[in-house]
Amino acid sequence: MAAVQDLPEYFDLSRNIVEAIGRIPSDIVHHASFLGDNMDIDIWKNTLESLQKQPKDSTEDDQVSSPIQDSSINQNPSARGRRLPVPPSPGGARAPAGKKRRKPELSSSSEIECDVFLSFKGTNTREIKDQLYRTLADARIPVFKYDNEHHFDEELPPQVKDAIKRSRISIAILSADYASSKSCLMELAQMWECRMLNGQNIIPIFCGISPSDVTDQAGDFEKALGVHKTAGVDSETIETWRTVLREIGGLHGYVADLHKGFEDQLAREVAVRVALMLRDYGLVVTDKPIGIDHHVQEIMRKLGVAYSGGQATEVRGKDVCVVGIYGVPGVGKTTLAKVVFHQVRHLFDACSFLPGISSKQVKFSRGMLIADLQIQNHAPVESSGEGTEEIASLCRNARVLIVLDDVDADEQIKALAGTLTWFGPGSRIIVTTTTQEVLSAFGVPESDHETVEKHKVELMSPECALQLFRNHAFQGDAPEDGSEYDSLSRDFVKTIQPLPSRIVTLASSLLDENIHVWRSNLDLLQKALKALKDLKDRQTAGGGGGGGGRPAPLELECI
Repeated sequence: MAAVQDLPEYFDLSRNIVEAIGRIPSDIVHHASFLGDNMDIDIWKNTLESLQKQPKDSTEDDQVSSPIQDSSINQNPSARGRRLPVPPSPGGARAPAGKKRRKPELSSSSEIECDVFLSFKGTNTREIKDQLYRTLADARIPVFKYDNEHHFDEELPPQVKDAIKRSRISIAILSADYASSKSCLMELAQMWECRMLNGQNIIPIFCGISPSDVTDQAGDFEKALGVHKTAGVDSETIETWRTVLREIGGLHGYVADLHKGFEDQLAREVAVRVALMLRDYGLVVTDKPIGIDHHVQEIMRKLGVAYSGGQATEVRGKDVCVVGIYGVPGVGKTTLAKVVFHQVRHLFDACSFLPGISSKQVKFSRGMLIADLQIQNHAPVESSGEGTEEIASLCRNARVLIVLDDVDADEQIKALAGTLTWFGPGSRIIVTTTTQEVLSAFGVPESDHETVEKHKVELMSPECALQLFRNHAFQGDAPEDGSEYDSLSRDFVKTIQPLPSRIVTLASSLLDENIHVWRSNLDLLQKALKALKDLKDRQTAGGGGGGGGRPAPLELECI
């Protein structure tokens, strides 16, 4: 383990290594896992030096061919074609850069975290595939994209199978030569199995073919299945593939040929549909958050909603009003908004919850809002809805509930709910933000508290923070008062800032761990936070540390 006095240097190296990698999540995880097991300052410095020497604009032809590099989870498109150095292994030298290495083992399935699995085959799908991938990346939706040029004839590799199982949505870009690939058919069968077992959503896109080509398995599909049978694939597997093709061909999907020349609009329409599906998953609050009751009651009062015994029964008044929920990041603003949204949505003609607005392009959030309103107004769902006029026309005569989550700029409010005259009588808008100043975008005078109300979410009380920690560290089975686990729990809660997100993450990592792990983790956390404080003090005073006076959120995450 690194000496405490060395931690500031590790913090500086962490920042520089991430910048050299290019902030690509999958590559950051790859390097961080290696460096975490090799806390030797020289290894860290050598890794940084190796990264900085790599050319940043290598061509794809220079890449070492491997499924790991072609498989990507939310890979930054601007970094494509760049070959990253492999961290030096403790037991040997790197393979020469100019030669192909042996095909590496696929990464551990536990590393795969994605929302969408993208399956495709053939060069004729490249345009729609690339458009869709970029659009999903712009919407901050993690995608697992596997290059089927690497064939696995016998069974899917564990990495791919696990990615499909973990994904909430699978997108299959079906083309004339899709069925010629056993890998693609195995992916499709795995998708269908996940749909049968846990209701996974599957979205088919028919590229250069019609849905009937897939359901009827005529032409290229029939030929491909015949080739597989001749090559020795057993009849039972062939019949499974036929069944899966029939079922998936009959799902609600998109025919790419109807969007020729407008592939960007098709990609946006699919991405909005994906975002709405994921949003609905994320809106579920399974456990009742601790200490939230008084916040809910106060929000209901400010919304003008009759609320008693945990039930919302009536929206009072015909004026349109706004409630801004503000506080520091991680304090529970979004969770509070979700709870309120679920409890009052039945009182409105239409409703929409737009999550994570600050991390998305405004036009994408606007597309989600318009799609929500079109579906609930039984209007035909168009592809994008570029203008604000459409929002106004859909809301003018309806009582709507809209939640704008994680707003950090006036422009976002102006684009999504620019003027309250857009909305029908009794409509309500909830905004979550870290800065209450953005609420001025509604153009309502500060003195008009009835139209724009504010609600600040404070840090958790010590009692609530300890209860939350115990719930996740012991799953409700709290330790005896006065025991060492009880004492350490209190020390952990005192050490970290009482933010629900941090408490849950820390407590969950300690579940089922022995007392020695608890002691060492508390000791390391206290020392690391002290080192971080010292580093920030040095930066603020202009004393070096490589930060130039900047805050160090990256280093905090490294802890």
